[in-house]
Amino acid sequence: MFHVKINEINERCRRDPAAFIEESERSYTNVIESIADCICENRYDRTILLLNGPSSSGKTTTSHRIRDAIERRGICSYAISMDDYYLSRGSYIVPKDEEGHDDLESPLCMDLPMLSEHLAALVRGETIEVPTYDFMRHIRTDEVKEVRLEKGEIAVIEGIHALNDVLMEKVHLMNGPYLTNAAMLLFSKDPEKWQLGAYVKIGYFETDADLLYQDEIHGSILEQIDKIVELVYLKYMRAKITYEGMQRIERYFVPEEALREALLNALCHKQYQSGVPIQISVYEDKLYIANCGCLPENWTLENLMSKHASSPYNPNIAHVFYLAGFIESWGRGIEKICSACEKDGVPQPEYTINPGDIMIKFTAPEDRLIRSVTSRVTEKVTDKVTDTLDETSLKILNLLAVDPAYTTTFLAENLSLSRKTVSLRLKMLKGAGLIERIGRKIIVRPNFRDSFERSLAL
Repeated sequence: MFHVKINEINERCRRDPAAFIEESERSYTNVIESIADCICENRYDRTILLLNGPSSSGKTTTSHRIRDAIERRGICSYAISMDDYYLSRGSYIVPKDEEGHDDLESPLCMDLPMLSEHLAALVRGETIEVPTYDFMRHIRTDEVKEVRLEKGEIAVIEGIHALNDVLMEKVHLMNGPYLTNAAMLLFSKDPEKWQLGAYVKIGYFETDADLLYQDEIHGSILEQIDKIVELVYLKYMRAKITYEGMQRIERYFVPEEALREALLNALCHKQYQSGVPIQISVYEDKLYIANCGCLPENWTLENLMSKHASSPYNPNIAHVFYLAGFIESWGRGIEKICSACEKDGVPQPEYTINPGDIMIKFTAPEDRLIRSVTSRVTEKVTDKVTDTLDETSLKILNLLAVDPAYTTTFLAENLSLSRKTVSLRLKMLKGAGLIERIGRKIIVRPNFRDSFERSLAL
């Protein structure tokens, strides 16, 4: 985007208005395309785009241009105008401006409860009925437009109050003229600028003293949730694979519902001022989530494990999670974790209350336990396979035999190889008939898998 001063604009308009308009349009288009790229890249984490600006600033035009650019990239989007949320004239007391005149542009002229609920419902994936406002008659009509966001779809919402303080205060994210810490943690792309330790560490341990690999999840805490869950199941946990006829069954020792609820609890109850990140420690037979925090005053572990009222350490964060449909407001998080474990046939989690943190432990039952792959495995694979494959290919096969969901990127990172090298090895293994791709997973052929599993029992 180019920047010019007003006197330069006037001069260029007088000298060559067509060229200046063309340059301005080209710059505007480049900005639109850049915004569309960013939206599409983050569409699974950020489903709502709020477009703010004064009257006649080009909000509607810009929102349409952004939508067109998004849809050219194959992404479905919806346009919503906040103007349609104005209340019918005569149904409310019109606020006054500083000079005592009717302030018809005040956010208090809008149906704020409906708007807040609709925003929360869109995030939850529910259908909303967007009203229609007739500015000629100054009334809300009976006409509505149904909008529901499927996974990866975008809602573009424009209006002069899209980023208004009053709307932020509705979700308790403003303190006078300032954003609260909760707002920074929830929506800032880099909350660690204001709050150290506002991230999550994940590590895989062979023993308590042997950390094999680790990751850090950064960004807003709203973004962190899905990233953590995806990474844990893709990279850190291995599914016990069984077959029922032709159907492939994958079962982890921590149900996803239980893990997600435990993470939400940790984010709601963390003492962010400690500067210590939430820590997830994964072993072959257990998983820990440690969170710097404490129980409410006079609470014990018995209170925690029994039915109790909701008492989050960070109520503003919990409130936004509730509005987004992530949690309930009844203090049933632990009940839901335990219920998910019982339903999936895995042991109940164990809680440990330490002086500086609260820790939850999930344990793998024997029928879900998968022993770690070590260098010894390669040595035990059948001579026929060993003689025909190099060490790198064997390592790739060994990992895929444990979890076919491992991606090329994961294999490359954990074997210290380039993606190109891994891709070439996979192509070779497929040509040799040792693997096959089914959907997004790479399946090791049964003849190799059988010899591999037999080697584990030695």
